Amino acid sequence: MSASFAAATGPSSCVSVTVKEGYAILSLHKEPVNSLDLRLWQELEAVLTSLEASPLVTGLIITSGLQRDVFTAGNDLRELYAPRTTEARYAEFWITSNRFLSRLYMSRLATIAAIRGACPAGGGMMSMCC
Repeated sequence: MSASFAAATGPSSCVSVTVKEGYAILSLHKEPVNSLDLRLWQELEAVLTSLEASPLVTGLIITSGLQRDVFTAGNDLRELYAPRTTEARYAEFWITSNRFLSRLYMSRLATIAAIRGACPAGGGMMSMCC
């Protein structure tokens, strides 16, 4: 049995989820290098919440859907560069990313980061929480 998981993903989403026989595959596809900005952290958190609520899902594999060898380039520097952000957005970025990482670490799901290629900073933190 294979099904697309529509909750928390949409046409402009940077993630896609497929559920197969008890586990989900979450693919990141934010060109060019899966940089982790606030929107992507929010999407990851929403998808994790939905997957954890599903009794049909017991495991999660996080992977890159990009053609190049990069899992993620890490946190998006534009979110962290003071002249291009606000204090409120900066705080929301760190709160959201840390909340997702904590939830991933404590998740009831068996989690795997299927890394192919580069995986610095936020991507490394994500993989260590699996």
